[in-house]
Amino acid sequence: MADDVLESGFLDQIGNLTHEQTQQACEAALANAKDLLAEADILRSKERCARAYFLAHIACEELGKIPILITAAVSERTGYPVDWGRIDRVLRSHTGKIGQVLFMDSIVGDKGLAQGEAEYQNDLKRMRSYTDAKNASLYSFFAGGQFVRPLDAFNCEFFDGFRPLAHGRLEAFEGMYVAPVRRAGGVEGFLEKATSPAIRSFIEILTGAEGRQAFELYKETGDENQIRALFDRLISDFGNGAS
Repeated sequence: MADDVLESGFLDQIGNLTHEQTQQACEAALANAKDLLAEADILRSKERCARAYFLAHIACEELGKIPILITAAVSERTGYPVDWGRIDRVLRSHTGKIGQVLFMDSIVGDKGLAQGEAEYQNDLKRMRSYTDAKNASLYSFFAGGQFVRPLDAFNCEFFDGFRPLAHGRLEAFEGMYVAPVRRAGGVEGFLEKATSPAIRSFIEILTGAEGRQAFELYKETGDENQIRALFDRLISDFGNGAS
């Protein structure tokens, strides 16, 4: 290997991605997450569950790249400047990617707005513990006055409890981000729909007086009915081709 590569590394900084590169990045992250989860199961079959958990955790971090990349593409399309240096840093940040995953956890399933928000805020407070668990599943660590081997700290019950969550996250990110891009024929087609008059109207209503009134009522009373009714109406209008 050349000396300049050894000194400076070989990873390029991400910047000014084309739509094709954005889609490639999302597909690569999704595919790698699936690979990591499959490899975690191989380790589980050998009862090497500390490292199985590590791979499953890293799979979740890979998924966290996807909304960051899609959001950057949408921002550029709608005329907002994208700080590609910041995007590059966030994509390399463990906490930045896990933050995206924790937010997804808060909005999927049957939980209400209040429960989802509370869970998300609690998860953010536990970010250090999540990071420590990942590191402790790979490296020997110091806790309770002694150095601990990961395989002694992470039993297979711990991995078995985490595995469904990791696989559920993969399905959620694929269904909410990657699948719509595929159905649209690529990022360009997805952005055309995302910035269509119907979507702009959808957003304007949500952020306008009617949307603010619904959210203010929810804050005051905890009643989600008006918000849900507003979303149901907007989604119905959008599905019927309203613009």
